[in-house]
Amino acid sequence: MKVRFIRFRELSELGRVIAKIDPLIVHLLARRADVVVQVDRVKRAKNQPIRRPDIEEERIREIREYAKQLGTDSRFAVSVLRKIIAKSCREQEHMRRKGPAQPEIVDDALWQKELQQNLLRLP
Repeated sequence: MKVRFIRFRELSELGRVIAKIDPLIVHLLARRADVVVQVDRVKRAKNQPIRRPDIEEERIREIREYAKQLGTDSRFAVSVLRKIIAKSCREQEHMRRKGPAQPEIVDDALWQKELQQNLLRLP
């Protein structure tokens, strides 16, 4: 898969593109955090540990390969994913100490629609 480049002439145009991409990244991180709450509940019910190094490393391998396919910096992608996984584990540890908050039920179809609408706003 090749990364598609859009040519812009002005720095301000590039800034507007980045300004549209950044909220999408935050949107995806929020959605992932919602899923982590559910992951913790299933892990508790099945008496599973928070950290599962074999699964974490498999995700890291997948992301490394995906980043390479995109032609982007795989070390950076792996670094970001490791931070996300570490944060997710800390959240699960917090939930186990404090007890899980009652999460808002997220309608996956609605979430997908919102994400698609945001993606359509990109140039």
